[in-house]
Amino acid sequence: MGQLLEYEHFDVGPEAKPPHAEVIQTVAYSQRPPDEIVGYLRHLGIEVVWIEDNWLDGDSQSLQRLNGFFHTPHI
Repeated sequence: MGQLLEYEHFDVGPEAKPPHAEVIQTVAYSQRPPDEIVGYLRHLGIEVVWIEDNWLDGDSQSLQRLNGFFHTPHI
């Protein structure tokens, strides 16, 4: 979580983001994490995804939010 905050501050800082841009903090796992971890990260507003059977899977709310991000036209 500390790395996510660091990346957002130093790599995507306010001056680097276009107006109206949104940062979606996401943690990606190589396999499904325990439900307690998913719940905790979601409680913090962090999206959670993982690889399952060679496909991207994840928490349903996280997948829905990321799907909206990838299917939204960017200016």
